[in-house]
Amino acid sequence: MIINGEESLGCLPEEDLDSLLRLITERFSKDYTKKVIEAFASSDVCDR
Repeated sequence: MIINGEESLGCLPEEDLDSLLRLITERFSKDYTKKVIEAFASSDVCDR
């Protein structure tokens, strides 16, 4: 849902994002984590 834009990580605090990215890498793959990072970087929902 994050990758296709249905969910946003734009307002997620950075320390929580770091934890989420570690979990995604552990459970899925580094490639999938890269896609999530790209989705986060392109989100403009909240000011960072």
